[in-house]
Amino acid sequence: MTLVRLIKSSFLATILTLLTLSSFLSLNAQAASVPEFTPDYILSDIGFRSTRVFNSESSIQSYLNQVNSPLKNYSDGGKSASYWIFNAARGNTSEKYGYKPNLNPALILAMLEKEQSLLTISNYDPDSDPDFRIRSAMGYACPDSAKCDPEYRGFANQVNWGAFQLEYNFTNSENKSSKVSPYIKGNRIKTSDNYEFTISNSATAAVYRYTPHVYWGSYNLWKIMTARGWGVSDQTFSYTDLETANPRSKNDKFRVQVPVIVPVVEVIKPVIKTELTECEKVMLSDYFIGQMGSGVRRLQECLRDLGVYKYSGGITGYFGYYTSERLADYLNNPNITCAVYKLYDFKIGMTGTKVRATQRCMEMAQYFKFPGGPTGYFGNVSAEAFSKWKNT
Repeated sequence: MTLVRLIKSSFLATILTLLTLSSFLSLNAQAASVPEFTPDYILSDIGFRSTRVFNSESSIQSYLNQVNSPLKNYSDGGKSASYWIFNAARGNTSEKYGYKPNLNPALILAMLEKEQSLLTISNYDPDSDPDFRIRSAMGYACPDSAKCDPEYRGFANQVNWGAFQLEYNFTNSENKSSKVSPYIKGNRIKTSDNYEFTISNSATAAVYRYTPHVYWGSYNLWKIMTARGWGVSDQTFSYTDLETANPRSKNDKFRVQVPVIVPVVEVIKPVIKTELTECEKVMLSDYFIGQMGSGVRRLQECLRDLGVYKYSGGITGYFGYYTSERLADYLNNPNITCAVYKLYDFKIGMTGTKVRATQRCMEMAQYFKFPGGPTGYFGNVSAEAFSKWKNT
């Protein structure tokens, strides 16, 4: 072999080795990125309410058509399944007893799949409903220990009552004296299949009160939402990857998060925020439905940069319901906004989303205590708590 051929051969071998190594590392990086299910956290509170994926009845209909769901041509009372799903999720048909659902429509779709496989089952006739999948579509009023209550039969009935129940569970998930106890954020619970853990957030509390077991309940719901990118993240995964990374049978146990107690000597006081960024100022401004202009346009740009605003029509400069909901998603996330609210200029008598979210932040920090929890009204109790909390 000539020197030139030897060098060329050596060079090609090196390239092939590097490519092989690169592919190996890439595959392992992808494998490492597959999420692991933990029973204490099913989905985020923002994901519980988001309309990022399904913001209309037609978007749901398109999805049902795409997956060839038996619901794609089904109707109840002259209204399509997509009509009932979207309007139940957004509270237009499911408002009851003072609770108006404001749910992610994907959550209803995932429940329909979890309970009755109504997205993916093949060759099922929803009109004759031979397996009673339609009449108990959401598994509502169908306890493990008894037959389904006939009062709640029917597709529209099921999605409306199911949406109401999820909203009720979520709304009351921070009130320890409410009827949803023990399914309260921060409570330690034991599920019907013998898992013990502390509930991480309101969305998880709502899901467990609806279905109080892990493997056939919360895990399947998490898997459906996660595989399709229906939560906060739009990243998708195959069922195979998710099942490979997690227990594949009811007899295998999921890892349960164990609270870590940090020694006092290791606790570092966070840096106190002293001023608002431009986007924070924009998002803490007041808006009204129908408002137009450069201020709204800048708001949408800020929400877009946060990954919250994903309207197909782009930046419009119009403050409609979609923008309003995206802003609420931001304002109601205490992990993002608690430090920001400390810099807001609250006045006695103010009401609204920002007040309620601030009260929730102060309650978490144990500065605000009020019967029934956050009220959305900034009164003397809130003012006193705020003056102490904002300097911590």
